[in-house]
Amino acid sequence: MQQPPENPEQPSNPYQPQQTEPGVPPPPPYQQQPYTHYQQPYQPPMQPGMYPPPPQPYQYPPQVPPPKKRGIGKFFVIGCGSLVALVILVSVLAAVVSGGHSSSSNTTSTTTTQVSASQPTQAPTSQPTQAPTRAAVTPTSTHTPVWVTTHTFSGNGIKKTGFFTVPDNWRLIWKCDPSSSYGGSYNVIVYVYSSDGSLVDVAVNTICKTGNTGDSTDEHQGGQIYLDINSEAAWTIQVQELK
Repeated sequence: MQQPPENPEQPSNPYQPQQTEPGVPPPPPYQQQPYTHYQQPYQPPMQPGMYPPPPQPYQYPPQVPPPKKRGIGKFFVIGCGSLVALVILVSVLAAVVSGGHSSSSNTTSTTTTQVSASQPTQAPTSQPTQAPTRAAVTPTSTHTPVWVTTHTFSGNGIKKTGFFTVPDNWRLIWKCDPSSSYGGSYNVIVYVYSSDGSLVDVAVNTICKTGNTGDSTDEHQGGQIYLDINSEAAWTIQVQELK
């Protein structure tokens, strides 16, 4: 049986071994390389006139279901449990601290007691107490000041006295006699002047008559003074001081 002639326009089979020229060794037979499952499957090399294999469809990664939301009740239970545990822990720490303070205070008190007991105690020595001495009380005489006459002046008519010294508080006593005048009454005026001639006071300015024959005037200025008596009949003046 004759084989049909080859069509020169039709490409030869790439998998059919090619005839080589004389003197040229033929190519080694095709050997498929081993591969593992991590490698891509074997693809024969592209030859002229061949089309590349179609692209593999894209495989989307598997979808992971969203995590489930935990209920509020779980958080509430967990929070309550943590709060109770915290309260218990604080109570235990407080008990430990108070126990440590009490034990340390007990130890301190015991040590103090032992030290005080080991030291010898001395009996207090009683010293005789002396009776308080009373100061000698000397009776003091109470002196009541009285008016004492230091100067006495008398006359008839107008007259001036000499200079004399008086304290800050003194008094002037005057007396008159209505029968010494023809009419039975007359003026009695007493001026007080200082040593420089300035008027200090008008101590007496009255009319001597029956029922008005004497009186006193308190003065409150001291120093060196003199008296100027202006009258028409008899008069008597006394100067008194508290002594």
